[in-house]
Amino acid sequence: MSMITQYARLRDGDLADLRVLLRTDHFAANDQITDRPHVDVDKAWGGLEFLLAQIDAPVDVISGGVPITDEQWGYDSPRVLTPEEVATAAGFLDVTPFADLAAHYEPAALTADDVYPMIWHEPGSLDYLRSSYETLVAFFHAAAADGDSVVIWMS
Repeated sequence: MSMITQYARLRDGDLADLRVLLRTDHFAANDQITDRPHVDVDKAWGGLEFLLAQIDAPVDVISGGVPITDEQWGYDSPRVLTPEEVATAAGFLDVTPFADLAAHYEPAALTADDVYPMIWHEPGSLDYLRSSYETLVAFFHAAAADGDSVVIWMS
């Protein structure tokens, strides 16, 4: 089974509703989230987290945020980044080309650190990270432009 990090944009009232649904009805919570703009970075989250840490990203867009419930939803508790954190993250991501991350890409280091999904010596791994990074940049840019919060969870 794969571990995939997912993101959804939330408006002001969405967060309170989501908290209730996570305690009472996970299926309804899932429906609420999938009705909002959402993306996933597939299994690239581990590599992206490793590379973003190398360049001191101001907001942890992979495993950061504040838990919105003690309930597990997938592999962990979903977490939320505030609109201010989303704006900070988007500002950083918008001016940080993937080449800045790629400069720190060393398959041996990722493998030695047991960075999920352990594909770092395979051809195409860097392109896989690039594609996922571009998805993340566009998503955070749009969320910041609309003043949205972002919920992050691993499924």
